[in-house]
Amino acid sequence: MKQFSFIKFINFRRENNSTLIVDKRNYSYIIVYRTLLLYYILKEMQKDRSYDRIPMVLANRYNVPVGIMEKKINELLHVVQKHWLSYNNKPDKSSCNYFERSLSLRVPISLEILLTYKCNLKCNHCLYGTIPGEGNEMLTEEILNIAAQMEKEKIFFVAFSGGEPTLHKDFFVLLEEFSRRKIEIGLSTNGILLNQIKFIKRLERFNIKSFNISIEGSNASMNDDLRGYGTFFKITKALRMLVNSGRADQIVVKITYGKQNYLYIENIVNLLRKIGIKKIAFHRLKKWGRAKKLKEYIPTYREIEYVNKKILELRTKYPDVIIEGDSAYTQSKVNSCAVSLSLTILPSGDVVPCNIFGVNTTREIILGNVKEQPIKKIWNNTKSKTIRSYVQYLFKSNNYICSKCADFLYCPSPRCIAYNYLSHKKFLSNPYKCFHLNT
Repeated sequence: MKQFSFIKFINFRRENNSTLIVDKRNYSYIIVYRTLLLYYILKEMQKDRSYDRIPMVLANRYNVPVGIMEKKINELLHVVQKHWLSYNNKPDKSSCNYFERSLSLRVPISLEILLTYKCNLKCNHCLYGTIPGEGNEMLTEEILNIAAQMEKEKIFFVAFSGGEPTLHKDFFVLLEEFSRRKIEIGLSTNGILLNQIKFIKRLERFNIKSFNISIEGSNASMNDDLRGYGTFFKITKALRMLVNSGRADQIVVKITYGKQNYLYIENIVNLLRKIGIKKIAFHRLKKWGRAKKLKEYIPTYREIEYVNKKILELRTKYPDVIIEGDSAYTQSKVNSCAVSLSLTILPSGDVVPCNIFGVNTTREIILGNVKEQPIKKIWNNTKSKTIRSYVQYLFKSNNYICSKCADFLYCPSPRCIAYNYLSHKKFLSNPYKCFHLNT
């Protein structure tokens, strides 16, 4: 069984007559189609059953000789291990008879739940900063019902965000219930409460697999200009405490860059490396939410291009750290658009395609409400399917047109239906109207 140790890195579920496999490390996924055998193999492996016993069990189930079953099991497992489950995988033509990357999932892979709009900071660039902190928030029981649906439908991962999710009055009750149902939890937090050792220790008993924490500079003046006085010290303290508690592999530090800090991204990377951070993500400042008042900070396309080129350079210079940006190329080589894999649930229970849409909800993009409909029904309604088809079209057209361009790896053009919608009230932009063709 050692040669197939990838089982600890995956989640899997049945998708009609196929098997969906999700890599826990980067949430890339495949559908192995035309066979449910792999699903039953993985179920047996998950039981930690002796590998020698698995062919016997499944040969019994399918009523075939043990030798034939053993050969088929080895074939399927070797294909999965060799051709997919690695960060640096390159598609192999010999595996195309098995693999399909599809947007036609019966339910999402993950959910994001904004527990509250309340926050203990007033960041000048906050996406949701213009939305009142008090309002028609879901009851705790309604959020717990989401956990039950996730367990039933095999939706593997939930991200708690906000606002500041740790301020929800029943935050630890929610952690307890989602963990009990074996749902993996991600926490998007400003980190202010995480600089208390008691708080971090209290989190140890829950099924938290990732922490997304933001910082906006390599020193206090650069960071505190956006996040508020004293936050740089509190955030870096929280990061050190999390690293010292053995969670370095679970932390992703996110940086919003603009004119105020784009020339200093290497300084930021070096600060975080010294703390012990292993995953860093840079995202451009966009004029949404409170950032509408920060027009002088919004980066130009040339500045975005500079950052994307710098990220490519830093990946080579610092191979011990995963550094991502919002350019066309990601280090994990995964289409990172959440719309094709996930749904976002706002504090009111309204469901939108992703958290960016939550800044300006309209009837056109509200897919339903979890107080009124189950997640599976919302995911499969006509509006949801139509919006996911836009993502598929956008990436297909960009991959066909843009991948031929010499500047593709660091192109600053946004490939995002939420960006298109909030900027132009259209889900799709013309892929031929690109930055490099018009400058």
